[in-house]
Amino acid sequence: MAKAAPLPQPDELLQEVRTLGVLTQQAIYGAMTALEARNAPAARVVLERDSDVSTARDRIDRISIARLTTEQPDAAEAKQVVAATRVSADLFWMAGRATAIAGAAERISILAPVDMPPELTSMGGTVQTLVTEALGAFLALDRERARLALVNGARLSRLHEQVLLALQAVMAAENLAVPAAAQYLSVAETLQAIGDCACSLCTWLMQAITREAEKRA
Repeated sequence: MAKAAPLPQPDELLQEVRTLGVLTQQAIYGAMTALEARNAPAARVVLERDSDVSTARDRIDRISIARLTTEQPDAAEAKQVVAATRVSADLFWMAGRATAIAGAAERISILAPVDMPPELTSMGGTVQTLVTEALGAFLALDRERARLALVNGARLSRLHEQVLLALQAVMAAENLAVPAAAQYLSVAETLQAIGDCACSLCTWLMQAITREAEKRA
């Protein structure tokens, strides 16, 4: 079975997870856009909006605690609350990594110009797709969507290797390029880490949905 839901997810909690997911997606997109344009003000906007991410995470935590401590959910409902909490923790972490990219974009804006490898741009797009698919798979409890998202994880790893080779060549050829190239390297590592987190989430989701489907078989 491709899809299976133990019980309907709590609507309010789902909406808050969706909101946090959107904020995470916006942070990654904004950070990468600022990086590509070497736009420090745009990078600072991403950093300033990090408080919105924290507020969204806090709302999820409050709702989850209230559900578990005052509403006395049954085992299946409690499992859904715990799942939402786990997903929100991953989204919060990924949004935090996006602010690291925004910080790199701000620093790069004042360094000697170095062309950003096109593969790094592709990494950013792939990570955004991965996060979108991971969030969508959770919200829909869609095992197949989670499985297909993992294909982008493999693509991300290939792009990561290409970026490392390209930047190492730049750093070996021109000393003045080293500071900016080092920042791009840190961004590549951060994007890979975000992608790994999204893939881990998809793998966990696939396993959880499969277990529930087997229980109902």
